[in-house]
Formats: sequence, C-alpha cells, structure tokens
Amino acid sequence: QERGRNKEINTNSKIKTNDPTKNIVKAVIRDGERYLVLLRAPDDKIYPEHWDFAGGKIEAGEEPKAAMEREIKEETGLELTATKLLMTFELEGKQFNIFETAGSLGEITLSPEHTAYTWATKEKLLEAKKLANNYKWEEVARNFIKVYLKVI
Repeated sequence: QERGRNKEINTNSKIKTNDPTKNIVKAVIRDGERYLVLLRAPDDKIYPEHWDFAGGKIEAGEEPKAAMEREIKEETGLELTATKLLMTFELEGKQFNIFETAGSLGEITLSPEHTAYTWATKEKLLEAKKLANNYKWEEVARNFIKVYLKVI
C-alpha cells in the first residue's frame, strides 16, 4: 500500500469534519527536549511495527480535546491535558489534528496496541529509520516532525 504525502500542513485551520472515522488526534508529549513515540504492535491493523505518536480516532459526539486526553490515557496510562491544537493536515482522506500536551509525566503503561516506547530527541526523530533497531517509520510522522519542529 502506497503511503500518502503531506501536501499542505495548516497550523491555523479548525477541525472540519464530525465523521469519527475521518478525524484523528495525535499528541506531542514532551519531556524537556525529548518526545514520546510508541511502537505499534506487529498485529496492529494500521501500520504494524511503525513508530507513532499517541493518538487515535475521535469517537462520535466526542470533543477533540477530550478524545486526545482519552487516547493518551488509553495508550500510555498518562493523565495529560491537551492544551493547544498545533496544526491540522489531511492525508488519505483523513484529517489529523495535532495537539500539544501538558501535565505531570509518570510511569508509562502501554496498551496492547503498542509493544515499546522511547523518548527521542529532535535529531533522533529526524533520523527515524535508525530509531529502535531499524523498525519502519511512517513517512507521515517524519513529515509531521519536520513541520512541527519549525513551529516550536
């Protein structure tokens, strides 16, 4: 399956769709100069064995901020607050909504959707193919990181 590319990333747009199958939230979780990334399980239906940021689909009737906080808790066990919508972009017919987070970082407890996590620096994220034993890295994540690093 060919992966889509980010054609435009808009840091000012609002969430456009209420269709939960097409509305995705992703979290930027920072600890100083490091960013939390999770490794998807090998049996995951979407991008198995790819590194990714915590996140997932917005459920019907759910506010994006609440969806982001729910997904962070489900995937990492962390209770963080989604503080700011940093950017949105469309890819493969879905809208990705990237949130900045805040709160106390504690022990990470992974969901069954993930098998590992790491705290990576900007440099490691940009060299993503070298991250964690050469597991695949989704091009979408690389493109997002490049744009995000220009925003912060």
